[in-house]
Amino acid sequence: MGDKGGGGGSALYDPAKLEPYRPRRPAPVEPAREDLDREVTLGGFARLIGVDGRSVTQIKDDRPDTLPDTVDGRRWYPRARYRVRDLLLMWNSRPGQGSGSDRRRPPLPWTAPRAEE
Repeated sequence: MGDKGGGGGSALYDPAKLEPYRPRRPAPVEPAREDLDREVTLGGFARLIGVDGRSVTQIKDDRPDTLPDTVDGRRWYPRARYRVRDLLLMWNSRPGQGSGSDRRRPPLPWTAPRAEE
């Protein structure tokens, strides 16, 4: 113990025991470099990164503002095609689970800045 009452430098909690409670973000996906300029549908992107197609399409249903513009400059429409590079930026910026998770999402180039609440 120090002369001002502080501890001797030992951790109050065991970091290994706290690990399960550390906030987590989904692991980033890194497709092959030659795939970055491909044009794909949302389902094609899901297959490319190896996830269930519903994982990607639910973003379209729940948060369509986070989707990039299509290759022809429009918003989503059935069988719309996107550049893998743009979808990858959106996918890897997902904030993870938990209430208020959208507030932890970094801003995307195609979204308007949010007013601070």
